[in-house]
Amino acid sequence: MQEPQRERPEHWNPVAPTEDYIPLAWASMGFGILLGTALVAAVLLGVRALIAQAPPTDNPDPTQPAGILLIFGTLAACATAALGCWTALAPVPTYRRGGLSMVTGFATIMMALLLAPVNELGGPIGLGVVAVACGALAWRLSKRIQRVRAGQ
Repeated sequence: MQEPQRERPEHWNPVAPTEDYIPLAWASMGFGILLGTALVAAVLLGVRALIAQAPPTDNPDPTQPAGILLIFGTLAACATAALGCWTALAPVPTYRRGGLSMVTGFATIMMALLLAPVNELGGPIGLGVVAVACGALAWRLSKRIQRVRAGQ
């Protein structure tokens, strides 16, 4: 005797989603990381401008405007990256959105560390190029996210 064919294979979780969120997740995480990296590069440009105007000192002070901008600007860029990923992942269940958004925020910190050599070697031009390129790629990925969410 032959068993009847089933539409969906038996799964350990009968209420598992049938939608494929992986393309949306990758695009959303890439969007968040690129957005955060563009913002961190802009923050570093601002820090360079503030340092250029400040008098020279032997002991750097984190309470000066450049230090405050560096610390809080980087944290704000990471939070913006996580929030951008969270917003783009609207159709995904909440706990997965949160996990992927946190990974995106931490990945932005890693990208900020990679901007240190760009800052040293390329100076403000290198940071500007990175900011514009990452911003443009983030914009392209936002369009891709819209297409994926529309089902195209």
